[in-house]
Amino acid sequence: MKNNFLETLYHLRTVEHLILYEEIFKVTNEECKEVIEFLEDEYTRESQEYPFKAPEFDKEAALWAAKTVYLTTQFLLCRTNTITQLKANWENYDKKITASAMLSVDLCLRFLPQLFLKLKGIDSGDVLVEMLQQELSKFYYSAIGFGINDLKIDPELLDNLCMKQMLLDRIYERTDISLAQQTLFKEGLEENFGDYKEKFWKEL
Repeated sequence: MKNNFLETLYHLRTVEHLILYEEIFKVTNEECKEVIEFLEDEYTRESQEYPFKAPEFDKEAALWAAKTVYLTTQFLLCRTNTITQLKANWENYDKKITASAMLSVDLCLRFLPQLFLKLKGIDSGDVLVEMLQQELSKFYYSAIGFGINDLKIDPELLDNLCMKQMLLDRIYERTDISLAQQTLFKEGLEENFGDYKEKFWKEL
């Protein structure tokens, strides 16, 4: 049987296109297992380019993010579904957010800010807007550069050298000046730039 859940995520990650199906968010354990295997392979491939030692892949966090993005796309583009259905299927992430979780969820959550801003543009009062805001504020690595408010920055994550450098790199790549000017990140960015600060980011 075709795994629509996996197909949607595969196309999203490989060609950044969404393929949606009529049925709403109903996935089996077997479908979830296939998605986890796919995302673990993707993480292994991507993490080869990470600085320092990459955190371990967090299967549970990655699957949560995959479900969140999948459900969001369904309700964004298939508006016949009710708020009751959305709330019945929605899962908040309520575990401690580690470097492993932050980088594992980003495999899928990096696509969520675009969906969030699209939905906010359609109807800023939509209940899903608030739900997405809450999750993106926690998983701020995926939200960098999109102007999303109230990011809940956890200084503890910067104790992980890989996570710290990944955060600094993304702040620079997406020219997020609001985060760059925070004391927590500014010093690290200036250390990275060294004597070439004016060349790389003179506004900092």
